[in-house]
Amino acid sequence: MKLPDLRPFIREYSPLLIKAGVVLLLSGAVFVLCIAPVMGEIERFERQVRVATVAVMQQEMFRPVYEKLLRQGKEGPEFAYPMPKIEPVGRLQVFDAPAVIERTAAQAGLEVLQVSLSPVAAKAEQVMVQGVFAGEPAAFRNFYVALGGLPFLQEVEKVELRAVTGNMEYLVQAWIALKREEAGK
Repeated sequence: MKLPDLRPFIREYSPLLIKAGVVLLLSGAVFVLCIAPVMGEIERFERQVRVATVAVMQQEMFRPVYEKLLRQGKEGPEFAYPMPKIEPVGRLQVFDAPAVIERTAAQAGLEVLQVSLSPVAAKAEQVMVQGVFAGEPAAFRNFYVALGGLPFLQEVEKVELRAVTGNMEYLVQAWIALKREEAGK
């Protein structure tokens, strides 16, 4: 079987084929220049909508906690730790304070890295104690509550948290109250 000769067909329809090719080429150019960027923007916008939707879902999930915190801020906490009466220590007894703080930290489950009195940061009625501890946040919370219950502790000035490999470190600076009658000696 012999194939038909397409040359007369091509000569007759060549202007039409050229026009069709130009139209296809221009259509492709319009797509690349106009439609593709818009489609990219639509995709980017859809990604932003998905991210915002997840954020809204997270906010809705934490809404009860947020409302409870707002209520507590207005009404006060549901519970409060009793504040002990501050019992100042004498200048000689102040050197026992680091050992008491070390025991308190160890009982709470923290590793004591360092506890020391700061002779530079001493006032007439206070002496600063600094401690560095390592452990889990729950253990530090227990330690912090117990630290607040120590009668010679006047105030906690600073708490710093540092993430270290596989653990957390806590720096605590606090002031120990000194007896007034011994403060002038």
